[in-house]
Amino acid sequence: MVLPTEPVWYVDGAAREAGVVRSSLPFQQLPDYLAMPPISLAEAPLVASMLREVAPELPLPPTNDASAIRVIDVEPVPVPVLTLNSHARPSAGNATKASKGQAVELAGMSFDYDGVSINVDSSVTLVPMPGGDVMHIRRRYEVEKKRLLELRKTGLQKVPTSRVFASRLLPETMLGLPDADAWSAFVNEAVPDLVAKGWRVTMAPEFRYNIIEIDAIDGTAHQAGDGWFDLEMGIRIGERTVRLEPLLADLFRRDRRWLGGALEAIPDDEPIELKTDENKRLRLRADRLKPVVRVLVDLFDSLGGTLADGTPLRVPSVDAGRLQALNDTGRWQFRGDDSIRRLAERLQAGLGLREVPVPSALRAQLRAARSV
Repeated sequence: MVLPTEPVWYVDGAAREAGVVRSSLPFQQLPDYLAMPPISLAEAPLVASMLREVAPELPLPPTNDASAIRVIDVEPVPVPVLTLNSHARPSAGNATKASKGQAVELAGMSFDYDGVSINVDSSVTLVPMPGGDVMHIRRRYEVEKKRLLELRKTGLQKVPTSRVFASRLLPETMLGLPDADAWSAFVNEAVPDLVAKGWRVTMAPEFRYNIIEIDAIDGTAHQAGDGWFDLEMGIRIGERTVRLEPLLADLFRRDRRWLGGALEAIPDDEPIELKTDENKRLRLRADRLKPVVRVLVDLFDSLGGTLADGTPLRVPSVDAGRLQALNDTGRWQFRGDDSIRRLAERLQAGLGLREVPVPSALRAQLRAARSV
C-alpha cells in the first residue's frame, strides 16, 4: 500500500515493513497517479503504443507482444454517419407519458473507422473488443472537424433531449432543426447533398420523413390470349420496380374517396402516401394518380380484394384505347408489346361512335344516346 504522505510511505503487510518511497514523481501528481486504473496484459501493448506517441520519456509497461495490437490507421477514414429518427414527446401535464401523435425529429452523428463507430463527442481512441483485445484508433480530428462544419451548414444544431422518450438514453449531442416544418426540405435537399459528399445517412422506420417521392407510374401490357391483355402497374424505387396494385388496394381501403365517386373532390396537390411490404413510405401528388384511377376505375372496382394480391388488370383488346388515353395524361409511361401499342393508338385515333339509322324493323323508341 502506498500512502499519499509527504514524503511518500509504503506499507507491506506481508513483509511487515514500511518505509519511504523514493520517486521522482512530484508529490502533487501522486493522487492522480494512484487513481489510475490497472491495465491488463492484453491492454499493455496499446498503452505502450500510446506512451511512445505522447510521452516517450516515460517507462513502458511490460508486454508480451506489442505488434499484436490492431491499429486502425487507413484511408479513407472516417466515414461520417448521420442517423435520423423520430422520438415521442411527453404530453402536457404528464412527464412520463408520451402524447399520441406528438414527436420530435432528431439526428445523431458518429464516425465509422473501418467498422468501429465513434460518437461525435467522444475522445476515445482505445476500444475494447470481444475476447479482451483492445483496438487503437488513430483519429483524424481535422477530417472530423471538416465533416462537422458540413453538417452545421445544413441548419442542424444541438437540441436538449431530457424530455424525449427513447428506448435508450440519448446523448447530449443529438441534433435538430429550429423549424419542425424544415425536415421535409432537409430530407429532399440536404440529405442527397451529404450523400454525394461521402456521408452515410440512415433513416429509422419510425422517422416520419423517411418518404420516397414518386414522379411517374410505369405501365406494362402483355398479350393474355383470347382477345385480352394483362396490364401491370409499377413504380421505380432505385434499381427495382414495385408493383402498384397492392399499394392501391391499401389506399382504396383507407380512403373511400378514390372509388366512391368523390375523385374530383381530391385536391390535385394533396400528398398521397403509399406503404410497401418492406415498410418503405412512398408519396406522390394526387394529380399523378387521379388520371390512372379515372381511366381504370371500373377495373379496380371489379377486382375488389384480389387487387391486394397483385392480380393484373385484365383488359379486352377493344379497350386498348385506354392505354393511349393514359399516355396523353403525361402521368403514365407505357411499356409492353408493340402490337398492343399500335392497337391502342388506332383505337384512340379512330373516328369514334357515329350516328346510324334506326332499323325499320325495330319496334321501340330509343333515346338519342342509344341511337348511335
